Amino acid sequence: MGCAIRWLKRSAEQEDAEACKELARCYREGIGVDKDTRLARKWERIAAGILFPGGEK
Repeated sequence: MGCAIRWLKRSAEQEDAEACKELARCYREGIGVDKDTRLARKWERIAAGILFPGGEK
């Protein structure tokens, strides 16, 4: 995992919605990490939960 991805993941873990969305895109497209649709969906759900609290889980 590259340095940029590590920083992006740290930000995402601190509930930065934009970082979560970018990390999801990286996993979906295989940018800096192996493609992993499961992890992409995980980070997309986390971003949605931050942006739309109380929404559908």
